[in-house]
Amino acid sequence: MDLTTSARVKEMLDSGGISVGSAIDTLITQMISTYSQNVERFLGRHVESTSRTEQYDIEVGQRFFHLPGSPISSITSVKAADDRDFASADAIDTDNYYADLARGSIEFDTSPSAVGPGTLQIIYEGGMAANTAAFIAAYPDVAQACDMQIAYVISRKDQLGAQSIGMQSGSIGWSGPVDMLPEVKRILEPYRRLL
Repeated sequence: MDLTTSARVKEMLDSGGISVGSAIDTLITQMISTYSQNVERFLGRHVESTSRTEQYDIEVGQRFFHLPGSPISSITSVKAADDRDFASADAIDTDNYYADLARGSIEFDTSPSAVGPGTLQIIYEGGMAANTAAFIAAYPDVAQACDMQIAYVISRKDQLGAQSIGMQSGSIGWSGPVDMLPEVKRILEPYRRLL
């Protein structure tokens, strides 16, 4: 899911004195897709709100699980099965665990008896927003961070690998190659999934 729009990115470029026409539309669209995925990876959580079926490893004594699709809208079922045959496994009763829907975590009263890789299945609906417009409305600072990063990269598109550029009256130097801006990271940090 895209975390911003072409119009927003163009507006940011315009405000920075970089005039863009329709010739750059395809590049902006591609960059929105790429940087939306980069931000999602940085956050360590699903941004699109949808129905999910996920399996988790259970270690001996483990009772706490963080789901990457937070916030959670609803939980359909939670099952544990040593053989990973969830079709025949009974759902764990909701009285046996606490779900923090906002944080996207489940804490069992006692550790599930099934232990091993992929032995816990959770079916739930979760994610940050249903679509781009809803995401921008709910997380305007994250969308703004995407705008900033994309505008920055576009402004350096002719010098992506350069450490400096020379001009008639001097030169401009950079400390390194294009990377995620420190301000963008600062904005995104509070939204990162802890585990």
